[in-house]
Amino acid sequence: MPELISVLMADIPNSGALWEHQYADMAQAVSCYEELALQCTVTNGGRVLKSRGENDGLFLVFASAANAACCAIELQRNLLSPNWVHGIQLGVRMAIHCGEAQHRDGDYFGPTVNRCARLRGAAAPGQVLISLAAAVIAGPAQARDYGQAGAVWRVAEPDLLAVIKARLERMQANGE
Repeated sequence: MPELISVLMADIPNSGALWEHQYADMAQAVSCYEELALQCTVTNGGRVLKSRGENDGLFLVFASAANAACCAIELQRNLLSPNWVHGIQLGVRMAIHCGEAQHRDGDYFGPTVNRCARLRGAAAPGQVLISLAAAVIAGPAQARDYGQAGAVWRVAEPDLLAVIKARLERMQANGE
């Protein structure tokens, strides 16, 4: 029997190169990222279904799209904080989608999971994309139009967007 779930997927694009060139820093940064993700997930009523499934990916499940969006904002804010002192800017990309999925052997399967993974792949580092289905449930305070015929939105919070922009400018200036 399908269950209605809200999925938050996250990963670190191009993490292979970071692992190759900055192994010790990456090990510390990813460990802290995973711990932070677990804390944000539990605080927002979700659970970590999988970690490290594909590269440095996370598969988080929530009963509410609003909780998934709050988790994503909290996680991105912490990762982009000037207090992030792990030597590496991870540039985590995230996506949120909700719908029905088959629950089997502690895992979820089906189009909802597949769509969320594809949406995550379209996100830029430091960005959270949310499907229209999840945005409608999460509410307009959590989502802003992404410009693709209303099918995909980006999770937005005014100060988070400013932090992302400043961090990306700093990364570009440092040649990262």
